[in-house]
Amino acid sequence: MSAFPAWFLPVLLSWSALSAGLAIWRLWLGKGEGDRAEFWSGFWLMNGLWACLNILIVAAGLPSPPRTLEEVQSILSLNLWLDLGYLVVGLLLLTRKTRRVAGLGLAILIQGGFLLVFDLIGKASLA
Repeated sequence: MSAFPAWFLPVLLSWSALSAGLAIWRLWLGKGEGDRAEFWSGFWLMNGLWACLNILIVAAGLPSPPRTLEEVQSILSLNLWLDLGYLVVGLLLLTRKTRRVAGLGLAILIQGGFLLVFDLIGKASLA
């Protein structure tokens, strides 16, 4: 039995499924040209890749989830630092002149922001 709160994995998987579904849909439809199309293709590509990574991380952890409260708190503490790093990288990429790279940056900001709030709530719920 996992020490994660019961809501934790379903919420993460739902966010990931939503991100992946929207990314596939938007990339399939995105046949435009120019800077705007470049920006949004980068944005949706990163959202799709991020969603797949989240799903793989959850799937890899299912066979041996953390069993103690201390393990979960340690994981969430590390994740919070990573989340802050994602926000910094997202901001840096968002300021780039290449529109596709800027789109990647916005996606990283959104995904990293979600994970920061998600991990903060998860950590607070364990206290």
